Amino acid sequence: MERRLLPGIVFILGNPKDPGKAEELNDWVVRVHYPEVLAPGIVVRATRFENPQARGDAGSPRFLTIYQTHRADADAAWTEHTGHNARLREQGRITPVHPQSATTMLGVFRRIGDPSESAEDRATKGILAVLFDCDGPDREQWYDEVHIPEALAAGPYHTVTRYENTGLNPGQPTLLTIYQTDWDDPVAAMQALAGPLERLHQRDRLHQRGTADDARIDVKLCLPFKETASRVK
Repeated sequence: MERRLLPGIVFILGNPKDPGKAEELNDWVVRVHYPEVLAPGIVVRATRFENPQARGDAGSPRFLTIYQTHRADADAAWTEHTGHNARLREQGRITPVHPQSATTMLGVFRRIGDPSESAEDRATKGILAVLFDCDGPDREQWYDEVHIPEALAAGPYHTVTRYENTGLNPGQPTLLTIYQTDWDDPVAAMQALAGPLERLHQRDRLHQRGTADDARIDVKLCLPFKETASRVK
């Protein structure tokens, strides 16, 4: 995945219906489905990830796809894209959805500001994806002044990008943060982040600085993923 994520993304979590057919599904997605998704030019980048800890259920999905678009209106882009592909599918010009595909979440998100980066020369081999709801008057200040600087200073992650749900599909978490790492092991990267941040948050509470508690964060999903394939239009 490119370091700098585009303004709009589609975030799709899923599993194979039969765990024994996971590789068959994965091969179809990358070899057949991604070229068809990218062909209209609305979605310009598709990246496939796998969760090393996956149980294969809705709370711990095995696969993640992130589609990216240059368009600022991610809702309109995805609606146009799906309508276009539906017509092609009806005409038999693209393949049907694979029978093993089971989507557990499909969310459309718009980027909040620019990504925060600690370096310019680090690749992205994996990510930590955190879906959550967050409220409170100090939410933005806590992110900008406390959380993101500390997350980058901890070491495993070189880029942090924030997104908000467009609401195209109601009832989903409202916010998404993606942390990018050049570590080969995304689980180890996630574990390396946890300790330093907890110590820093304890310090902040002692000094009465903004904390996650002040921002009232309700994490819905926090999962590491390893990048396995990427295609660009």
